[in-house]
Amino acid sequence: VFSAGLGIPEAPLTLRFHEVGTKVITMVTSTTDALAAAAQGTDVVVVQGSEAGGHRSVGAKLSQQQAVGGGLFTLLPEVIKRLAAAGTAVPVVAAGGIVDGRGLAAALALGAQGALLGTRFVGLFLVYAALAALLFIFQSRFIHFPVMGREERATPALLRRPFGWEGTPLEP
Repeated sequence: VFSAGLGIPEAPLTLRFHEVGTKVITMVTSTTDALAAAAQGTDVVVVQGSEAGGHRSVGAKLSQQQAVGGGLFTLLPEVIKRLAAAGTAVPVVAAGGIVDGRGLAAALALGAQGALLGTRFVGLFLVYAALAALLFIFQSRFIHFPVMGREERATPALLRRPFGWEGTPLEP
């Protein structure tokens, strides 16, 4: 699997990956980018809302107004609708702000064929994250991080919530 987090792989590159049996996944933050990725032959489009963990895969420097972007649950059905209207059958995966089973259920209800979770797993003890980072997350009231010219904040309590299926809640 080749996963493009910044920019859209052009057709010749996508073709080279396909020739050696490699699937191509492209993260997008707009319907325009989703259509472009599909046109370049990507195998999976990951729709990344503005809630994504501190970064957005836009492939270019944006103005502060442009950087705010759309929330996942607004953007997701629009991307799915536009891809369908264009006649493409590229699977769509949701990313950004999904931290539990309810978020996954919402993404699936809106038409996503899966979900990509990232920051949610930082606190898992199976992940070899730096101890200092884990302590910072669990001891902070808010996590602050810059996002393309604006300040975001997330509560560590989100990372402590259980998944909603069998398993252990994340506790410090």
